[in-house]
Amino acid sequence: MTSALEPLWALGERVASALLKPATFLYDPSKRVFWGYLLVALLIAALVLVVRERKQWRSRLYEQLLSPRVWLHPSSLLDMKLMLAKSLVRALLFAPWLISSYGLAVAVVRLANGQFGPAEPTALAPTWIALFYTLVLFVSSDASRYLLHRLCHEIPFLWQFHQVHHSAEIMTPLTLYRSHPVENLLFILRGLLVTGLVTGAFFYVFGVKAVQYQFLGVNVLGLLFNMFGANLRHSPVWISYGSFVERVLLSPAQHQIHHSEHPDHFGSNYGSCLALWDWLGGSLHVAAGQQGLSFGLGEGESNHNPHKLGSALVGPFKGCWRLFSKRLRGLWAVVLTHL
Repeated sequence: MTSALEPLWALGERVASALLKPATFLYDPSKRVFWGYLLVALLIAALVLVVRERKQWRSRLYEQLLSPRVWLHPSSLLDMKLMLAKSLVRALLFAPWLISSYGLAVAVVRLANGQFGPAEPTALAPTWIALFYTLVLFVSSDASRYLLHRLCHEIPFLWQFHQVHHSAEIMTPLTLYRSHPVENLLFILRGLLVTGLVTGAFFYVFGVKAVQYQFLGVNVLGLLFNMFGANLRHSPVWISYGSFVERVLLSPAQHQIHHSEHPDHFGSNYGSCLALWDWLGGSLHVAAGQQGLSFGLGEGESNHNPHKLGSALVGPFKGCWRLFSKRLRGLWAVVLTHL
């Protein structure tokens, strides 16, 4: 009898662990919403509002970042529900067959050794190797995020899933996690692939000397990005770095422009940290002065209800089916005209 209940007990443990997992993000430095990053973001926002709003800065800070009207808005509640849903889907469906980036790196080293033989020893100092590895890992990860993010906008079938993120009407740091499980899987695979390939290449060439600079277990460049303003990208607090810096680093204001429902802002600022990719891709939009932006999708554009979990999970699949059916009918019409 006990053995028959073990599978159910194990499943229950996995479900409970998955539902509790998002709460651990608050004390995990590898997550954007680590409490230290949130605290610094709050201090930065307060400083900006002190300068900009003067006597009204407390009320503005409360209204924009702390008010229950923000956190209990139906759009914000969906952000939280999606966090739980994705954690559950990942634990039950994705986790059992996802390879780790370290496993991929080991496979790359074995393949390279088999094809080219052991790498020649290098005289490069460990400090330079670590610096190079840290930089390459950060830049390649940032570039791949830009590319996949842009594809999510420009490929109609991927856009059906990415709409879930852009349907947010209220922006909070948790909006980062507002995404469909299918899109989440794509970005997980992106991270595993890039990290595994880069790490494998460095392990092959430099061996144990390939160690990245980390603090609290996080790439130092990524940590600096998270520490200084990253959580304000998904917020109404307008922070621009100025047109010169915004051609190098994407500001919170630039990402808010990316989320804007105004047609003039469509197709802009796909990057995460570096503005280089948007500049090269012709999608860079610098933040010229403070703008009153509204977020979300235009009427009739969304394939789901922006406040309902079930609709957000199922709507993108319905949207994909409508696209497929439309293209199938178009193809069939072309065939008939040539019969």
